[in-house]
Amino acid sequence: MADARALASPPRHELLQRLAPAHFLNGLAIVARAPLADLSAAFAELIGRSLWLENLKPSQTQNFVSLASGLVDLRSDLCEALDYRALFEASSREDALDAIRAIDGEAAANEAGKLRKPKIVERAALLARDRHWLPEALASLSASKPRDERSTAQAMVEEIARDEAAKAAGQGSDGDGAPTIARAVERFLEERCVRGGEGRIKAKALLDRFGEFAEAEGLRKIGYAELSEALGSLGFEKKRSSDGVHYLGLALRDDAEARQAAE
Repeated sequence: MADARALASPPRHELLQRLAPAHFLNGLAIVARAPLADLSAAFAELIGRSLWLENLKPSQTQNFVSLASGLVDLRSDLCEALDYRALFEASSREDALDAIRAIDGEAAANEAGKLRKPKIVERAALLARDRHWLPEALASLSASKPRDERSTAQAMVEEIARDEAAKAAGQGSDGDGAPTIARAVERFLEERCVRGGEGRIKAKALLDRFGEFAEAEGLRKIGYAELSEALGSLGFEKKRSSDGVHYLGLALRDDAEARQAAE
């Protein structure tokens, strides 16, 4: 629901101030010449003026954070505001150990695994705050991005050109000119992995190896959540054990060939 007082107050962003008295065609020209960063900030103000914060749904909040992350570095503010103890108390014991493993290594996670959950929570919270660690969802949202100084018109022209080039090459697009995540993951599995049998691989190792593949091939790197979704859509089962999450029926080709050579 809109806040009548907010809508009645004059706009704060300079772009909105210029647009307010302009006729449609003049306003369209102003928007076309404006940098994307200014356009995004002005759009965010319009959204903020039209919604009550207490009525926001989680998905809407996530979208706003994603928009803001393109304009400022949110990581330090998120680290300061996040209640790490509450986060790990609400998480499973294994998730807290996974966080310790990501922050301080396998040995630290194995050592913490000997403790009861309250002590694991305490250790994970302390490490996460000291090392400015964030969960994957927040870390990907808060990643710092360079300010886009292109005008809207220029960005549209470049995006259309990239999309046409991708179509000409026979590649799908996930919206930023890169091959779709599912297709990139499937290609990675075909070239770098062995499917079936008794193979199993830790999720972190698989994500690290996909990151190397993506960098070598000029593809966009993805986070664990996107990789998990892509693997799930391809029918791969994951299983959580004491040393982390594993994917079943899958092995890295290098590891499988090394085992065969040893036998």
